[in-house]
Amino acid sequence: TQPSDQTQTIVQKRITAFLESYVPFDVKNANSFLAKSKPFITDNLYKELQKEIRRGTLTITKTKYINVDLYPEDLHKAYQYWSADIEVEHVDNKGNRETSYLPYIIKIVSVNGEWKVDDIGVRTRAWNK
Repeated sequence: TQPSDQTQTIVQKRITAFLESYVPFDVKNANSFLAKSKPFITDNLYKELQKEIRRGTLTITKTKYINVDLYPEDLHKAYQYWSADIEVEHVDNKGNRETSYLPYIIKIVSVNGEWKVDDIGVRTRAWNK
């Protein structure tokens, strides 16, 4: 059975709230995303993200979340996969701005009746439309 439209709306809002806290990056406070993301993620994902060290590139020093387009991929009552095309603005070390898109796949699961992100990764060809 497919989840209800109401459930889908809740899931989409939850994913968007997560991405608004997860995606922004500032080289001066690279791991600020972790505390901001915690309410939206499973304990397992939180433990995994604690192990990661976020770094900028040679030029990108900031990333700002702008918007997301979400597309359902695999929907179930206990877990779902969503494709996310995330519009961001990158700022380089000279202050130049450039808009681009980040293609992600997100797994979200129901934990005690609350939807939480359980995994996130760059979409590969297998998931790209």
